[in-house]
Amino acid sequence: MPWTDANGSVINDFRAYWTYADRKSGDKLPLGMWHLRLGHYEPHGKMIFSVNEGGCNVGFALFFITDGVIVRGVLPADESWDYRSNGRLEREYLDGVTADLTQRKPTAAEQREPLP
Repeated sequence: MPWTDANGSVINDFRAYWTYADRKSGDKLPLGMWHLRLGHYEPHGKMIFSVNEGGCNVGFALFFITDGVIVRGVLPADESWDYRSNGRLEREYLDGVTADLTQRKPTAAEQREPLP
């Protein structure tokens, strides 16, 4: 299945880098060196759940990994790098989950009394 955003639009490598990546978070290369990406960006991340007085807090953090070569002058060498997410994709996904939860009826299990 293709990788999509919360609205179902396909996320290609261009969108992963220019729309969702925090481009300042990657490795800083010296003058005369640059990354030549040869692989696709892959999303990696984690969700953290914690209990609060009213229910549950959800933390969601992504980063995007790719590989290719680092070019020094005109001499390429194998390399891999990543960028942290700028938070936009996580907000879109979590907004979609919230919208879905507010539009549907609770299941029987969700209607039961919470444990003390």
